[in-house]
Amino acid sequence: MPTSKPTSVKRLLHGLPDFKRQLLLCSHFPEPKQHVSKCRLPSTWLPPGKAEIDVYMRLLNDELSGFVPKSCKPNTTWLDKKAQSWLRQHASSVAIIDCDKGLGDALVLRSWLLQQVELQLAQGYVQVKPEEFRKKTTDLKYCADAIVQNFVASGVVSVAERDFLLSKFARESPGIFRILAKVHKQPVGSRPICNLRMSWFAPFSVFLSEHLGPLVTRLSSVIVSTDQLLQQLGALHCKPGMRFVTLDIVNLYPSVDRWHLLSTVVPFLRLHVRAGLCDFLVRVLELVLEACVVSFQGVCYSSDDGIPTGLSVASILANIYLHQFDLYLENVCGERLQFGRRYIDDLLLLSSLKACRLVQVANSWHRSIRFEVSGEDVVPFLDVTLSILPSRSVHWRIFHKPKNLYLYLPANSCHPASAFKSLQLGGAIRCQRRNRLKADVNSSIGFFRRCLRDRGYDLRRFDRLWSQFVERQSTAHVKSRQVRKAFLKMPFNADISARWLSMRLRKFEPLLKIVIPSVQVGTCWGVGLNLFRRRYRSTWKSFDYG
Repeated sequence: MPTSKPTSVKRLLHGLPDFKRQLLLCSHFPEPKQHVSKCRLPSTWLPPGKAEIDVYMRLLNDELSGFVPKSCKPNTTWLDKKAQSWLRQHASSVAIIDCDKGLGDALVLRSWLLQQVELQLAQGYVQVKPEEFRKKTTDLKYCADAIVQNFVASGVVSVAERDFLLSKFARESPGIFRILAKVHKQPVGSRPICNLRMSWFAPFSVFLSEHLGPLVTRLSSVIVSTDQLLQQLGALHCKPGMRFVTLDIVNLYPSVDRWHLLSTVVPFLRLHVRAGLCDFLVRVLELVLEACVVSFQGVCYSSDDGIPTGLSVASILANIYLHQFDLYLENVCGERLQFGRRYIDDLLLLSSLKACRLVQVANSWHRSIRFEVSGEDVVPFLDVTLSILPSRSVHWRIFHKPKNLYLYLPANSCHPASAFKSLQLGGAIRCQRRNRLKADVNSSIGFFRRCLRDRGYDLRRFDRLWSQFVERQSTAHVKSRQVRKAFLKMPFNADISARWLSMRLRKFEPLLKIVIPSVQVGTCWGVGLNLFRRRYRSTWKSFDYG
């Protein structure tokens, strides 16, 4: 992240109104709300004023008005500048895109990019004319409005939810189609992404996510994190003859038969959701799948089959859909399957059956879903490698993707100190949690140290930070009372002293404690775009990306 222009006092004071509103909300609502629905419009309501908070804000404003930026050198090197110049010169032949699995950004030829986009659009997408898109959108909006108003009248949907669902109706542009580079595959492939966040039906997708998400947590065969998986494997004793096999669904989202999807998901919803709400969710689900239209190079494409990748509810929908497959596999395999868990399209099986036989059984569920073997015996699954010890207990250690370059945030990047601390501690904690044996923990932390060193980090500081954390971890902590936190939000720059700002915020904190006894104030930093991201938009200009 390159350093920005010198920070002005105006920029520093920009976040004060929002900060004051946070303090007033903490004062007006002593107990924080445990769950806040996303299906509501942002509120601009301002609680009644408090004299103590007004005085605090006035004093803080005076303190921050005396801000003088500290001197700092730009962190952009000669090589960075040359790279930026090269990217500008070759913008017509190269593009910068995201990598799949969070492996960073990739520099690719535009010719390869076009080839991959055409390949992905050929699976489940149909080209539509602009007038067809406009007519389809208008018809679906009328349908959506009628559905919402009907269920509001019946009391299933609240007025606040209605306002949220219809809040984007003025938008008329299609979604944006792009791809992620699968650099961890050989040869390098791509994953399609439909960016539908700015579409008129995006609130409907959010509504589905909020109501269907909790249903996934009840499915015993579905895991949502590595921590959950390791907790279940910790007490597992593998029976004789059982071995690990991992299966992967080939190109899941575009391959799903939409009729089969709905005929599988709808009965599930009727069993787990109350009648009125279930009817509304089914209608909304059909609407969202029908409304998915994306554009590329000014041409519109309608998603006529499969689940559009990038839809906020896509992974939740896939998990509910494939739950029926999990039950089918358990029923067919019977006692020959001791343990089976699935993370969306990745399956982990502990079975006495051969891998080829498991693939045959899996492929017999539905013609649109095809499986392939991704591992046997010693298998990588999520971010761990699993195997069976002679004692028949499960052993795991952290899995390092061969194509991962571990390009962590450089130590000279323009980020707050808390970001570097979190990166180092988070990486070390991951090494600790993803390895069952102490020797593997030490080996992984050694590898992580070398990666940090290559990115310019001070290893003595890292060792000291990690030692302090381990020491605190071994000491019993008494749970403290609940603290109400309020943050001054501002963009970070190297010329802002975080210590100076923290002292200014806490200087008059006793005033706040008169009306909010448990208050704790701090800074919430924002960061800009990295050097790759600054070129990201311009490299897609010829593809008509907004």
